[in-house]
Amino acid sequence: MDGDHLRPRGPATRDRAAGRDHATGLLIGRFQPFHLGHLHAVRYALSKADALLIGIGSSNLSMKPDNPFTADERQDMIRESLQEGERERTAVHMIPDLNNHKRWVEMIRQRLPPFEAVFTNDPVTRRLYLQREVVVYDIPLLDRPSLSGTAVRSCIASDLPWLHLVPPGTAKVIGPLRDRVLRASERRDARSPPANHSL
Repeated sequence: MDGDHLRPRGPATRDRAAGRDHATGLLIGRFQPFHLGHLHAVRYALSKADALLIGIGSSNLSMKPDNPFTADERQDMIRESLQEGERERTAVHMIPDLNNHKRWVEMIRQRLPPFEAVFTNDPVTRRLYLQREVVVYDIPLLDRPSLSGTAVRSCIASDLPWLHLVPPGTAKVIGPLRDRVLRASERRDARSPPANHSL
C-alpha cells in the first residue's frame, strides 16, 4: 500500500490550537532500517506539524549491502512502530533516487500532497528546499553514534545486540529477514566498505 492510500486524516485541516506551526510537514529518510533515532525524528516533526508525509528515500533500491530492505518492508517497519494516533497523522510515500536534484524535487512536488515544512539533517535536501523558500528544520539527533542505519546493520551482520536500537515494530519486521541481511553484508565485505548516508 503506497502513500495514495495512507493520507493523514483530519489534523491537516484543523487550526493551530494544539500549538503546532504547520499543517503538513515532510520527512525523508532511507530507513535502512527504521530505528529509534528515526522514531524520535518522526515525533519531533509531529510536534511541529499536524500531519506528516514520510518519504521513503531510495525506494527503488533494495537487496544491496547498504539498502537490504525493500520499500514495502521499510513501510511496514514505520507503520508497525508508530502508535495509532501517530499513524493517523502520517502518510508514507515512496521516493526513488533520480541522481538529478532538480528532477528529484520536482518529482516530490508532483507525487506528494502539498507541505509547508521539511525536516532534514541532509545538507543537500536542506539547500534545495531553502532555495524554494520552504521552511526547513534541523532534527535533533538522538545518540547518533549508535542510532544510525549503518550501526544497526553492522550489529545485525556481526551478531551483536541490536534489538535495543530499534522499535519493537521494526524488530518484528526484521526477524524473518535477518538471514538476508547477513547475506547482503557478506556481499559488501567482499567488495567495498559501506557508504555514508544521512538519516
